[in-house]
Amino acid sequence: HVKGPLSMGRMADPDSGGSSFSMLLGKAPHLDHQYTVFGRILEGLDVLESLEHVETTRQGIFVMPKERIEISTAIVVDKDARTEL
Repeated sequence: HVKGPLSMGRMADPDSGGSSFSMLLGKAPHLDHQYTVFGRILEGLDVLESLEHVETTRQGIFVMPKERIEISTAIVVDKDARTEL
């Protein structure tokens, strides 16, 4: 895992993934082969970086924002249609 992937969130059970996901601010090699990556941020990494300054709370191993953050727009891009990957 490196900066910018969209990765499925889950509990200890590998089959417990539901509607939670994470967007990583930096490298996290300990997550490799542990969590499913289903996308990545192609544009707007500055927005992701701004989330680094949001107040957080810890629940067990999870670090989450104290206030809910909502994604208002997301676009699915076909990798074959994108030329500058």
